[in-house]
Amino acid sequence: MTHLIGIDCAAQDKKCGLALGVIEADRIRVLEVMTKQTSIVPILLPWIRDNAPNLIAIDAPLGWPQPMGAALAEHAAGEAIPYAADDLFHRHTDRVVREHTGKRPMEVGADRIARAALKAVNLLQALRDGSGLALPLAWSPGPTEETSTIEVYPALTLRARGIPDTGYKGTDPAARDRRASILQDLEPYVEFGSHADAALASDDALDAVLCLLTARDFLTGYVVEPGDLDVARNEGWIWFRS
Repeated sequence: MTHLIGIDCAAQDKKCGLALGVIEADRIRVLEVMTKQTSIVPILLPWIRDNAPNLIAIDAPLGWPQPMGAALAEHAAGEAIPYAADDLFHRHTDRVVREHTGKRPMEVGADRIARAALKAVNLLQALRDGSGLALPLAWSPGPTEETSTIEVYPALTLRARGIPDTGYKGTDPAARDRRASILQDLEPYVEFGSHADAALASDDALDAVLCLLTARDFLTGYVVEPGDLDVARNEGWIWFRS
């Protein structure tokens, strides 16, 4: 049985949402949900079993646009950069997401999401160091025989199932009501059990659970694959259900 680990990544540990689950009878059964932790690596390491496959789904970019790296490698202050802003700040996967879903991911090259991306790649390395496992990025949808990692985007997981993906962030009553509605809509796909209250209280927790659901989509093969694998391996790829 593959364990699914969902990480709603943020620049600070206390803002990260963590979820652990398994697939049972075509549904996700949530085993653990945690938020507001001062240090997340000690929590995640015991979840990564070294004798069975795990799939880690991270809600954060795991790479940067190729043109940005090329432009900045030898750039000096005051010199022109001969690239369009969209080429510098958006990845190929961002454009594919928009073509398929109409939703535009945040700009990893320019927005505050870059801090979450830096956190995510360094978190992966900390998990590699602590577990002794390679934790490679997975590129072939379907069942996995080794512990691996994918990049995901929870809003797309909702959108693919016809569930509104806005209005649930924050602590105000309207956002909490929206999360309550999402939990009801997710009932055919997720068994929250005693962890429903955590997902209701925190959008970070809910996003972590949505990461689990995207991991299930990946394992069953119901995801959009990159047309140019070389670019995806360099920039990262958001796995999402069409």
